[in-house]
Amino acid sequence: MKRPKKNDPSHVPEIPSDGILSLEGLAESEHRFRKLVEALPDAILLHTEGKIVFVNPFCVRLLGAQGPEQLLGKDITEIINPEYLPAIRRRILDCLSSGTATPPMEAILIACDGSSVEIEAVAIPISWNGAPAIEVVARDIRKRKQAEREAQKWQKRLELAGEAGLRIGLWDWDVDANTVIWSDETYRQFGYTRDTFSGRVEDALARIHPEDRPRVEAAIQKVLMGGLEYAAQYRVVRRDGTTCWIDAHGVVLHDGSTHLLGIGIDITSQKRTEQSLHESEEKYLLLLNSTAEGIYGLDLQGNCTFCNPACLRLLGYQAPEDLLGRNMHVVMHHTRVDGTPCPQRECKIYVAIWEGRPSHVTDEVFWRADGTSFPAEYWSYPMRKGGEIIGSVVTFLDISDRQRAEKALRQSEQKYRELENDKLATEKLYLEDEIRSELHFGEIVGETAALKQVLNQARIVAPSDATVLILGETGTGKELVARAIHRMSSRQNASFIKLNCAAIPTGLLESELFGHEKGAFTGAISQKIGRLELADKGTLFLDEVGEIPSEIQPKLLRVLQDQEFERLGSTRTITVNIRLISATNRDLAQSLASRQFRSDLYYRLCVFPIRMPALRERKEDIPLLVRYFVQEFARRMKKQIETIPTEAMNALVGWTWPGNVRELENFLERSVILSRGPILNIPLLELSVTSQDSDNDDTLENLQRETIVRVLRETRGVLSGPQGAAARLGMKRTTLQSRMQKLGISREEYKNQQRDKESEN
Repeated sequence: MKRPKKNDPSHVPEIPSDGILSLEGLAESEHRFRKLVEALPDAILLHTEGKIVFVNPFCVRLLGAQGPEQLLGKDITEIINPEYLPAIRRRILDCLSSGTATPPMEAILIACDGSSVEIEAVAIPISWNGAPAIEVVARDIRKRKQAEREAQKWQKRLELAGEAGLRIGLWDWDVDANTVIWSDETYRQFGYTRDTFSGRVEDALARIHPEDRPRVEAAIQKVLMGGLEYAAQYRVVRRDGTTCWIDAHGVVLHDGSTHLLGIGIDITSQKRTEQSLHESEEKYLLLLNSTAEGIYGLDLQGNCTFCNPACLRLLGYQAPEDLLGRNMHVVMHHTRVDGTPCPQRECKIYVAIWEGRPSHVTDEVFWRADGTSFPAEYWSYPMRKGGEIIGSVVTFLDISDRQRAEKALRQSEQKYRELENDKLATEKLYLEDEIRSELHFGEIVGETAALKQVLNQARIVAPSDATVLILGETGTGKELVARAIHRMSSRQNASFIKLNCAAIPTGLLESELFGHEKGAFTGAISQKIGRLELADKGTLFLDEVGEIPSEIQPKLLRVLQDQEFERLGSTRTITVNIRLISATNRDLAQSLASRQFRSDLYYRLCVFPIRMPALRERKEDIPLLVRYFVQEFARRMKKQIETIPTEAMNALVGWTWPGNVRELENFLERSVILSRGPILNIPLLELSVTSQDSDNDDTLENLQRETIVRVLRETRGVLSGPQGAAARLGMKRTTLQSRMQKLGISREEYKNQQRDKESEN
């Protein structure tokens, strides 16, 4: 056999028979010893008289040094955490005195970058260059300590979860064997039994919801690649189709093989509660944003914490950022009605904060952003959290219109005591209108028996929750009656939600009525709350109910019968408490015969029918309506209309008004626009003479003739131009010429009259 060469690592120098190595042999042995020390996976450090004289490469890496020279010559105390110095000094003295190695002890070293390194070390007494020295062999135990801390943390979680009554499942995944062991609770969470579960991880992952699975797999991969802890929340779809939410935590342990140990806590109830809270918050936020009342919140210092769109609109601000964080007393409540300063310490808004009780005030003013003010009525309520007051919520209204109405009522009462005869009767009608307003019929004007019957029916049915069907032609005021029924019902403080079934495309009507979930159909990018859900505890008014498609009618019938429904794309049943009022101008009996409308739905809707009379059936109300609308439009346009010509009123009463009150309202608004003085200028030429009453025919034709003749005299026969007769009558020149030809009126005689006057002068 050949002898290995001296530079061969396997070469072992021969030991002479006298046991003494040659110098060459000693050098070779020392070289091999150094190679062995450098290859060890533990840190080795030698120190004598407190100074470091040797470190191996692993020790250099452990302490984060650039090289051995950064550590050699250092005092050993510089790399030891001061907390451990007393114990280490005692161990070194024992080691030197006994001449034996110390038992393993844990300590913390200080790396070159100042970080801490947890180690387990033994000290061995040796001789170095003839002097006593200590050899320290240290092992890095940071991963082990981290695992112990994670285990303690897990133990604490289990204790807390047990105290909270949570259902906890345990699992152990052998990563190398790709098998998993479950506790009974984990079987329940995943919907398996011991007989039906294969034990393979793939089958467990298959039960995780497809939307959550990528996130779970990424978390597992991260912890297996060296992460400290696995954590994820995910949904499990059981074999019976039910869903279970799980909050999972795990940690990797290495014990011959790699294991991922973990716990799974069933948080389904918590998630359902969070979903309900989210839906409630969304609903209340929608109602908050849609209310006409201004609402804002205050902290304990009086600074704004939130505000709704109505608050911004009433105060004249553009965005919430204009108010958030600002002192609202300084912004809009710094003076009283008489202009005197209102100190914040005397402000009644802050009673809710200082005394913890609500306040209601009707004699204050609020200031807008542009420096103007308005009379306000407000309510201030304390906000509490954990029994402690954290601020207040203020709700307010601009009561300018109410004060003007009250002032007008007082003035009318004064006039009522002073006027006589026909003027006394006129003012009496005005006061009766005001009284009707207090009875919730302020927008419904009339005194005929047909209208009184409608209002009496509304009063009778309002206190109940019976379904009401309002029938009548377009423009008769069906929505006004529906709102009056709501205001007189026990639901008056809840929402009145309106939906015009004819104004919504057929494909979107179901979504508008029932709402939909995100992804329910193409374009459903977010969840939508339907009108039925918004009207919960209130009233839903379905206008043009006869236009509801046949495929939606059974779903509406179910709501009327059971007060429950599902959103589009959802299986969760929503229960509501609504009162339904519907209206139509169609002949539903004919729709029943043609099978366009379900009979069972019709009988559900028609529990209490109310028929609105057409305007031609209550001509006695036309003068009242004319005066009401003229006064309203004149106020809005800042005009003063004092006289309505008798001939014009007779013509308006004689017209059939196929568009009912809405047509009359639009016609009078146009008349007020055309009027330039205190006399109402009615464009009677727009009304075609279609009445069968010859007296009315003659009256209207005579009135048209007198109007044209009067204007021709004033314009001296001039038809066109901004000051001509056509412009003053509010029509085209060609239309006026055609009407003059029909009535036998010639403008030449008015031109001749002008020439005669000029010749006389």
